[in-house]
Amino acid sequence: MATRVLARTDVRGVEGDLRTALARPRPEADDVAAVVREILAIVRAGGDNALRDLTERFDRFRPDEFAVSRAEREAALARVDPE
Repeated sequence: MATRVLARTDVRGVEGDLRTALARPRPEADDVAAVVREILAIVRAGGDNALRDLTERFDRFRPDEFAVSRAEREAALARVDPE
């Protein structure tokens, strides 16, 4: 999988809409599909450990468990505004 590098953009002095200065190139659909296929293949081959590795890589978090307990779900639902 290709390594992505973050780029810095100096926006000091930019006038107007910053979205123009910060616009990202849109990936081609084929590129996205290829990356997704590769990730799925990694997870299929490596199972939960591969999923943990990818979660750590993309989210900088390594879960011990993937299941969410009933208590955690109920606590999360209690924090949701009913509207």
